[in-house]
Amino acid sequence: MSTNMVECSNEQDELFQKLSMLLGRLSSSENHVRTEAEANLNKIPHHKLLEALSDIGTRHNEISLRAFAIILFRRIALRLQDKRSTIWMSSGSDTRNFCEKKLLSSLSTEENLSVRRNLCDTIADLTKYMFQNGALGTWPELLRTIFECTKSSSPNQRESAFRIISAIPALIVDEDQNVVKAVFRAALNDETLQVRAAGVKAILYYLIAAKSRNHFLDLLNDIFVFFGNILNMQEQTVTEGLTCMIELAEVYPKIFRHVFIPMTSLMSEIMSNETLEAATKHSALELLLTIIELAPSSVEKYPTLYQTLIPIVLQWIANVEDNPEWYTTNDLDDNEIEEDSIYGEQAMDRISRALGGRIVLPITFTIIPQLLGSARWQNRHAGLMAISAIAEGCQAIMAAELDKIISIQTHAGAALVNFTEAIDKEILIPYLDVIIETLLNFLNAGKIYMQEQALTSLSTVADRAEDGFIKYYAVVMPILIDILQQAEDKEFRLLRGKAVECSSFIALAVGKDIFFNDAVRLLTIYKQAQESIKDADDPQINFLLSAWARVCKVLGPDFSPFLDYVMKSLLRSATVKPDLRLIEAGEDTSEYPEEDDWRFLESDGKKIGIKTTVLEEKCTAINMLICYIRDMGKDFHNYADSVMQIVVPLLKFYFHDGVRFAASTCIPLLFKSITDAEYPRHTVLAVWHTVALKIIDAIMSEPDPSFTSQLFITFYESLEVLGPKSLTPALMQAFVKCTLEQLKEYSIRIKERQDSKNDADFDEDVEEQLDEEQYTDESVLIEVNPDAASRQWAICLYCDLVEFCGPASFNYKEQFLDRVLSSLSDPVADVRQPACYALGLFAQFGGENYASVCIGHLKTLFAVINKPDSRNEENIVATENAISAIGKICCFFGNKFQIGQVLQHWLQVLPILIDEQAAAPVYEFLLTLVELKNLSILGKENANIPKLVDIFTQVLESEILEEKLNSRMVDNLRSILGCCNERLKSELWNMLPDKRK
Repeated sequence: MSTNMVECSNEQDELFQKLSMLLGRLSSSENHVRTEAEANLNKIPHHKLLEALSDIGTRHNEISLRAFAIILFRRIALRLQDKRSTIWMSSGSDTRNFCEKKLLSSLSTEENLSVRRNLCDTIADLTKYMFQNGALGTWPELLRTIFECTKSSSPNQRESAFRIISAIPALIVDEDQNVVKAVFRAALNDETLQVRAAGVKAILYYLIAAKSRNHFLDLLNDIFVFFGNILNMQEQTVTEGLTCMIELAEVYPKIFRHVFIPMTSLMSEIMSNETLEAATKHSALELLLTIIELAPSSVEKYPTLYQTLIPIVLQWIANVEDNPEWYTTNDLDDNEIEEDSIYGEQAMDRISRALGGRIVLPITFTIIPQLLGSARWQNRHAGLMAISAIAEGCQAIMAAELDKIISIQTHAGAALVNFTEAIDKEILIPYLDVIIETLLNFLNAGKIYMQEQALTSLSTVADRAEDGFIKYYAVVMPILIDILQQAEDKEFRLLRGKAVECSSFIALAVGKDIFFNDAVRLLTIYKQAQESIKDADDPQINFLLSAWARVCKVLGPDFSPFLDYVMKSLLRSATVKPDLRLIEAGEDTSEYPEEDDWRFLESDGKKIGIKTTVLEEKCTAINMLICYIRDMGKDFHNYADSVMQIVVPLLKFYFHDGVRFAASTCIPLLFKSITDAEYPRHTVLAVWHTVALKIIDAIMSEPDPSFTSQLFITFYESLEVLGPKSLTPALMQAFVKCTLEQLKEYSIRIKERQDSKNDADFDEDVEEQLDEEQYTDESVLIEVNPDAASRQWAICLYCDLVEFCGPASFNYKEQFLDRVLSSLSDPVADVRQPACYALGLFAQFGGENYASVCIGHLKTLFAVINKPDSRNEENIVATENAISAIGKICCFFGNKFQIGQVLQHWLQVLPILIDEQAAAPVYEFLLTLVELKNLSILGKENANIPKLVDIFTQVLESEILEEKLNSRMVDNLRSILGCCNERLKSELWNMLPDKRK
């Protein structure tokens, strides 16, 4: 042995002993001992430290030190040394090779379960990091060692191999599938339970990562057989396996359609087994619900699944105990959320939303009547809760049935409070006396939760009743003020918050004139309440944020004295930063419980913990800013700069979509505020150019189509405020570039949706889901596209081109004119509508070059109008745009053709009653013709007066016109009637329906 090798070995042994002692001291209960040990540890060069830790983890005699060394190795190796590289990648290839050999050696020899699991986690995290950074090729021995371990005679080694595969399945996705399947098959047939369990997890995570899964589908059936065999002996293993299956179902739900029979059988067995733990039963339910929600079309083809599941879930809802403490408690927040009944209600809601009333109602209503007629109160309760749970998902079919059931009509009044949010004001008003009386009785009850519910209901009733609540204001508002002044103890915080909310809703309902006398008093109470808040989780915070904004809406400029005070706390809430925790893999997260609003995201082998409480506060604050900016208008300008600096960076606040949407909505409103406050234009544009660049940058990098749409809205609404010449050439170029990029992404999504529609499982439910996805895509395809929505938006784009570029748009006619004209006869109404609208714009803004095109397509427009179904709900807007287009063609090009006959036909297809944008220019033109006593409109000897009266009265009844044009029509109607004799007036009166008289 050479002298250098001896010296190296001695140095390693010396460091081995020194570091072993340090690790012992790092575990000391004495602070000064730990501090000194950490200082000494940090003095050791990183590469030597990693080598020594891997060495200790492999061959130290003490189990605890081996485990600690492995854990510490992982933390240090994956720690960032600079912004771009970890200590592991910076340590040099010799160090990495040394450590890799040590880790793999330990994997083959370590017998202690705890150390082995820490070792597997370390290898997995290291592999994951190297895989993500393209460095896995430097550890070729890893894959060979893992495959060797799967065939080892030691069950510990076999289990460890599958544990690593579970953590990093991408490691083997490129390997021969026959080889991989053979390894998995051997795991499922292994004689040792822990190996089979680890193998199941490895299979499921492999299926998530694999590029192709069809070759492994038969293994799913074997997994269900395995679960069934060990259910009564190893329940925890089944629960963990079901959790992995749920993760697979969330990504590839349709993979389970091949095993619906064994899966349904086993899951129903688990859910019906009273001896099993709640977590196991709930996991079985969650697996089925996930598949139902994400692959409803596949589930519909296997009725046994939902026909088996729904009766079990309804029985769960009935599994509720009569707890005497419920009647005396003041705290209803401590619900037994783990109870089957709660899960059952949630499950019925999810099932009904996914499958709809057509499937769910026939099954549930063979069972619900039996439950409602039962002598057991739990069953009756279950029947009622089931109806409530499925109501939203089955709304369309259930609503159609209500009118047929007299008993439901009779008792609707008693249930009215529960449906206040969904009913019209006119239906609610007759029942207000009894509702308010009942709710005030609840307020006088001794139980806080009843009082809280009463306040919530009063808020909803006031919001819906609007000025109908004025009658009750003098009675209710003093009670609320009394609650706010008297309920001061901590246990009343939620009650006070709901009283704040209720008072603000009532103020909004009754209006400024009624509320004004109490305004200063109530706002002073709000101020005192806000100043009394000491805890960050005080529920009053969000209630107050919203209440201030509602009162601002009521008072308008009179709110100014309180704005400074409100903004101080509002800006504090708007700038609050989320509480983040970076958790290493394998670390315990129990100190961040879900009930404390902690949520975790996986990233690069680590968990990022986010406390969501402050996110809701932040979101509420930004939404309240929208209200203040909009309602205060130019009076908000003093805060515009500080708010702009807050909201613009939030365009990339990925922790909470609500915050991003609200922030983007603020931006054009802020520009309107400072513009209305008459800031110098160069000052406004300087701000806009900075903000515009940020918006464009956000559009370029935004992966979410719905928020991309919002960013475009923010951009164009700001431009509408700022007016022409508000963009520099550089900004224009950047905007065009980002728009083209989004158009390319849109075309990819269109293709994916078309491919989905060609799927074997495609049906109406899938189509509805795809339509919802498509609705979020607000960008446009400039080329001809088989997708109707794309054609619609393309025409809208060219409408803007003609409107804003005027006659110059004719230079680009080759790109769009023929496509627009052919779309006049498109079978899809949503495409015909913008095409008809476009023809009107050609006449209004396009100039002489468009004359022959417009006149030549008058017959086509009349054909659109005269179709038998042109006035039904689907087609009416397209029809009205065709009517409007004819009016514009007559108005702007009437001197170029025989207009008289066209006007006569046009009058007969009026009125327009739905589309306000189409209506205004039509009636401007019509009234001008009437005032000019146009013969084609008035008719020979005023023969068209009955038609004109019919048109005008329908339009006035519809309230479609703005006040000025409405008054002009009233004057014309009076003028027309003034020309009529008494007999004709009487005939006209008698022909009108009662509402129009």
